[in-house]
Amino acid sequence: MPTPVHAPDLTLVIDIGKSHARLLLFDARGTVLEQHARANASVDSAMGYPALDVHGLERWMQASLRGSENARRCGHVIA
Repeated sequence: MPTPVHAPDLTLVIDIGKSHARLLLFDARGTVLEQHARANASVDSAMGYPALDVHGLERWMQASLRGSENARRCGHVIA
């Protein structure tokens, strides 16, 4: 049986804080359909100060959305 095709009706919220990062997929009613979270880690920047691991965050977001059954339904992004 083919997978049903959905219109892009979901909103992806990207919430990156100092200690944690979250990806949330909401429907039009505000119901969270899917949530992914991870702890943030500091890395040393090229200038020698602690910074967010943006490369690690990028890999995590890509892997989380690739594995999501709902990501293809995302029509809006809030960061």
